[in-house]
Amino acid sequence: MKRELATKQHKINKSLCAFCAFLWLTLLVDVGFNGNFGRNVLIGPRLTDADLALLKSVKFAEDKTVQVRAEVFNVANHPNFGLPGGAVFSQGAVAGTGNVNPTYGRITSTRTTSRQVQLGFKFIF
Repeated sequence: MKRELATKQHKINKSLCAFCAFLWLTLLVDVGFNGNFGRNVLIGPRLTDADLALLKSVKFAEDKTVQVRAEVFNVANHPNFGLPGGAVFSQGAVAGTGNVNPTYGRITSTRTTSRQVQLGFKFIF
């Protein structure tokens, strides 16, 4: 029983330490200096976008046509979140000074707009 508890506690501490190490490795470097964090190691959420266009052409003379269009952008109204903030420090006035950026690693924006509907008429002669 004691050994099981010790093993479970070790697994919890190990996963917690791995998470803490990820957070603190980026903060151990002095402000204004580059660390050894690799390029393109942070990835953001994927972009999902679907658009729809419907049109109807009506010919009312031999050489005259009216075209009615309905276009919908982002049909599913799916939120496409932006990239997480990648700047660890907000730069101070003097190199080597500054504070930890409060938006580091947080998603604070979206990349696309919400659903938009557009209607149009075209007269072709």
